[in-house]
Amino acid sequence: MKRLDASWPYNISGLLEAEFYVLEALSFNLIIFHPYKPLTEYVADCRLDREFLDVAWNIVNDSYSTETSLMFPPHIIAVACMYLASYIHPDVDLRHWISELSVDVKDIWAAAGELTEYYESMKMEKKLPMQEILLKLPTFTRDL
Repeated sequence: MKRLDASWPYNISGLLEAEFYVLEALSFNLIIFHPYKPLTEYVADCRLDREFLDVAWNIVNDSYSTETSLMFPPHIIAVACMYLASYIHPDVDLRHWISELSVDVKDIWAAAGELTEYYESMKMEKKLPMQEILLKLPTFTRDL
């Protein structure tokens, strides 16, 4: 096992094990369920192509830079990512499909809003070339 530093007597494995003991002593318990499984199921249900799935998947990846995984259940995040991906693929209209779901559309709207705020902040920091995508996204001042 690789050593961190020649002067440090512990290896990475020992450090990771110690970290688990510290987390256990703090009664730390955080379990996050990921939106990837519902996303793939929903994309298959809508009979959308791999390109659409890739765009929505990338939006899910970006969601981990926000607090959405702590604020919303995975299925809401998956639908919100699909909703945003549909603005990048204008030939895909998910409004009817979303209206048939047993979810609160306000939650989907809020999750999509969180992600849009993230993209807006990245645009301001000029870390992501998102101008083209941001122009296609809704402004969140109108209803679904």
